Amino acid sequence: MKNTIRLLISCFLSICFLSCSSNTEDLNQYKVGEFEFLIDSIYNVTQTSVTIKATLRTPAVEKNIIGLQISYVKESVLYKDYSTKTVNFEKKTGTVLMTLNNLEPNTIYRVTPTIEVAHGTNPRIAYLVGMSTTNSELSFMTHGELPKTGTVNDIDGNLYHYITIGTQTWMVENLKTTHFRTGESIPYLKDSVSWVKSEYGYCDYNNDIKYATKYGHIYGKEIANSFVAPGGWHVPTLSDWKTLESYLIANGYNYDKSKKYNKIAKSLASQTSDWQSEPYTGGITEDLTLNNSTGFTALPGGSRTIYSNYINAGNGCYLWSSAPNNKINYGFSLEANSISSSLYEPNYFSGMYIRCIRDN
Repeated sequence: MKNTIRLLISCFLSICFLSCSSNTEDLNQYKVGEFEFLIDSIYNVTQTSVTIKATLRTPAVEKNIIGLQISYVKESVLYKDYSTKTVNFEKKTGTVLMTLNNLEPNTIYRVTPTIEVAHGTNPRIAYLVGMSTTNSELSFMTHGELPKTGTVNDIDGNLYHYITIGTQTWMVENLKTTHFRTGESIPYLKDSVSWVKSEYGYCDYNNDIKYATKYGHIYGKEIANSFVAPGGWHVPTLSDWKTLESYLIANGYNYDKSKKYNKIAKSLASQTSDWQSEPYTGGITEDLTLNNSTGFTALPGGSRTIYSNYINAGNGCYLWSSAPNNKINYGFSLEANSISSSLYEPNYFSGMYIRCIRDN
């Protein structure tokens, strides 16, 4: 009897040991670890498609991931049914890119970056230890029939005209609001000390309100990353600016009607005598009547420098880009004696204007 009991205990312990070993083995085999897989940008939105760029920012876990994915669903059915679709990126490391097709026009979609891991015998372990440390769920709206022209007001009641260029709808005037979309006031930072202490503020060229009437206000960097645009609009991203440039080049908006290289400055610049410099072949100031074929009506309002002085009114138009995920805020510029637009990294305390683009 005692031998039988000993045998049963021995068998029980062996089973427990093997079970624990198996669980430990599963945990080690399918453990992913904390990771960050974030959407960098959503662009090239059309009536039925969108392009999404995302980055896996924790390469140490790549060996345990067998796929990077985007899950998407219409917001109108979110939490109501199981119509979420998941598509794999071609790559499973670093920065990845995909285009989603067959979407419905004029529809808001919710997109989430996800990972795929080897399920093995214990998928629950793989899922639980692989949860992302950052929520990167975002929304976008596919285009309906884009309006060619129209008007919109900001929270202060300022009126802006807009036009459609290719797949994008742009305001024709620079932003003039002194309040965030939430109603909170934006600080007016007139003196140099307050300007360099904060990127959350605005000013006027030479601290003169007459410039704001024509050119709009000059804003600090962090304003470009905030809810400053009217509802349904946003501060353009770097991708938005690149999309504009690419469309204009490809559709013959270069000053010489070519479709190669960036020679689009005249097509964006106003026809007004605000632009001041010696005429330069193909440049903005060579025959002003040939400017503004796009209707964008860019004006040379200058900018505020890192040293808080004001420069280049009459010579340059400088506009912010927004920067998702704390990336660099690039500037978009046109200069009087140049044939091209430029995307560049401005100094940290620069002040520039904001031109808004519609969400859809």
